[in-house]
Amino acid sequence: MASDFLFAIELSDEPASDRMLADLTAAVFAHVGLAQGTVAEVNGALRQALAGGAAQGRCRVRFQAASGTLSVAAACDGGAEWQMKRRLP
Repeated sequence: MASDFLFAIELSDEPASDRMLADLTAAVFAHVGLAQGTVAEVNGALRQALAGGAAQGRCRVRFQAASGTLSVAAACDGGAEWQMKRRLP
């Protein structure tokens, strides 16, 4: 099992950030041992959560592993926070 960690990133340009965020999600999920199918699911949900948000300001994405659970959260200025949790293998 991966060690506990917190990784957060602030995005300022949604279109330019799509590929980087997909790569980052894949790397984090590979690090904690989650399945590749889960990466595609979460990337789709993240894109939807952040859609249009960059036009209103900055967006933040946070990955946190603690006590055997990976939490992913995303929010843009003025918008609601999206969250997802998965038990780690």
